[in-house]
Amino acid sequence: MAVEFLNCHSTDSSKLRPVLNSFVMNDRKTKIQNTIIQVIVRNNCQICDRILDELESIPVQINPLEIQVFNIDIDSTIPDHCQPFITPAIWVNGNLWYLGGFDRDRFYEKLMLLDKRSLTSNPANIGVN
Repeated sequence: MAVEFLNCHSTDSSKLRPVLNSFVMNDRKTKIQNTIIQVIVRNNCQICDRILDELESIPVQINPLEIQVFNIDIDSTIPDHCQPFITPAIWVNGNLWYLGGFDRDRFYEKLMLLDKRSLTSNPANIGVN
């Protein structure tokens, strides 16, 4: 599994801890489309920082996965479908999953359901549609 880290910056200028702006966890040998997670954050947002910490620890079994973080205090370009008024906001494949909060366990459950839908059918692996 290849992991790429791109455009790292901190969501809180008072912290030196790098936070991922975008990282991709993707098995390059497969043709499965990435699950795209877009997170809208802002500086000095403790909930945003907590969510980013949680997302960095997503189990490697969930893939392919692409996480894009947009800091509205730094980034001038935010995807059109993402509203920048309430942070944090978490969008998955263009659908709003969380706004102003986060339930880590439920988030992982929903990601696992998405991951199962991408499986192909064969005797050892029954796909879910």
